[in-house]
Amino acid sequence: MPIVNIKPLIKGGRGVLTITSYQAKVALADAGLYDAVEAAIDSPGTPVRIKLAWREGINFQRDNPMILMLTTQLGLSDEDVDELFAAAMLIEAGQLS
Repeated sequence: MPIVNIKPLIKGGRGVLTITSYQAKVALADAGLYDAVEAAIDSPGTPVRIKLAWREGINFQRDNPMILMLTTQLGLSDEDVDELFAAAMLIEAGQLS
């Protein structure tokens, strides 16, 4: 899978990176992480606002509290999440592969 070089994009901070909910979920599925994220979201200790953001959100920013929480819960590094965002940026709605 081709990867976008996002280093130039994050010079101003990771918060400038934005992907759609669809792009995020497909990138997570492609990386084998979708089920783990769903389990983390469904866990009883997850705040309602985080659950709503995951289920109802249209766009996700890289520095969103939900992303930061999931990064910690899944044991991902900042670089891992940057790579997921880079992969997500290449996904178009309706794309089958």
